[in-house]
Amino acid sequence: MKLIKLTCPDCGAPLEAESDRKFFFCSFCGKKILLDDEKQKVEIENAREAGYEFERGRMEARDDNPRGLELAEQIGGLIEPLNTLNSSVSEESRLYNENDIQEKALQHLLSKAEMVKGIVWPVLLWLVLFILFTGEDYPASGFFIGILAAVLLFFVLKRKREKRIMNLRRSIRENAQTLRELREQIDDIEASYDFSFIPEEYRYEEAMEFFCSALNTTRAINLKQAVALYEDHLKHEEEKSWQRQQIEMQQRQIEALRSELQSSRYRR
Repeated sequence: MKLIKLTCPDCGAPLEAESDRKFFFCSFCGKKILLDDEKQKVEIENAREAGYEFERGRMEARDDNPRGLELAEQIGGLIEPLNTLNSSVSEESRLYNENDIQEKALQHLLSKAEMVKGIVWPVLLWLVLFILFTGEDYPASGFFIGILAAVLLFFVLKRKREKRIMNLRRSIRENAQTLRELREQIDDIEASYDFSFIPEEYRYEEAMEFFCSALNTTRAINLKQAVALYEDHLKHEEEKSWQRQQIEMQQRQIEALRSELQSSRYRR
């Protein structure tokens, strides 16, 4: 029969009891002791000891794997410059797209201005000549007023179009200057830091922080293992997300069914 060692909760005397008994009495003070409670205390103490042993083993594993710690420190030092690099690349792409749109708008306005020039001036000249050669047979004053209004409208629209063209050209120049500065910043970061040992698809903050944590806690001893752990983490998160979606969908279906049942009761 297996014996377990206990301590009396009243007098503190060391005791031994058979493990299959539910209770017994202290042979020193007579206190009734429930063995289930004492077994739980023993299990907790054993769990604490196991925790201490686990933590001690983890610390020893860290000491035995200095390369993993160095790698974690190296990756951690790349997170901030990588964030700056990713932000600069994203901004560069946005400005290129914006410049492309503005260039097309500018070309459209310039071609439109040339087209208007080619049509308006011949029309105005024809109207003037028409008035001059028709003489008194035609009300010249009305034509002159119409021509004057057309000319004023033409110059107002021309001024508005020229202002738009000027603003577009200024914005294109400013974007070009910003693009040059961003390119210099990107080239400087790429020359100053080595990101090549990290797979390109994991060059973002969340993944690299996970790698640092895995290496520091010795869950991984190299980058390959850290990547594998991260992939498992992503799959687990994806499964959790899918489960949440399924639960939400089921809740909506239940709510819809309840509403339908309540409506049917009211109709009755």
